Amino acid sequence: MKKIILILVCLAWGTSINAQNADNKPGTHSLGLHAGSSTGLGLSYRYWPSKFGFQLTGIPIFRENGGHFISAAATGLYEIKQGNLVDFYGYWGNHLLSIKDKYSYYEYDQSGNMTLVENISFSTQYNIGLGIGFRCHITDDVDFDIQGGYGIFNVTNNIYTFPSGELGLYYRL
Repeated sequence: MKKIILILVCLAWGTSINAQNADNKPGTHSLGLHAGSSTGLGLSYRYWPSKFGFQLTGIPIFRENGGHFISAAATGLYEIKQGNLVDFYGYWGNHLLSIKDKYSYYEYDQSGNMTLVENISFSTQYNIGLGIGFRCHITDDVDFDIQGGYGIFNVTNNIYTFPSGELGLYYRL
């Protein structure tokens, strides 16, 4: 999992260096918050220089007891129609979740003796989704995104499908 986080940080850093050297139109880069079942949860960076763009989203949450919740996602974006107030686009999301829970409880045997039981559960889930989105320009610099589509969840374990929904709030740099 540390390797995945390191790779995402290096990609974001490399993109940032490359972006500083290029002549980019305003609004090409965005930072924000995003929540989606197939496009990730957490802080988000979006690079959208033309009809094609991408988005990186993620957050690591580490708990005192040794558990963690990690969301990492990469999403492809394609602008279908640009408007003055609302843009219409398609997306393809890839979302990796890693959850480790460590918990303990007391168990009593038949004699009434108490024993401490510690359990650790670990799960990894990979989700993908395809759908459409609307980017609403709230101000010159702030966008609110609503996305909806079809998701394939837990691809590597017990696969299931379900409609997906995503929301995002972005500040254009």
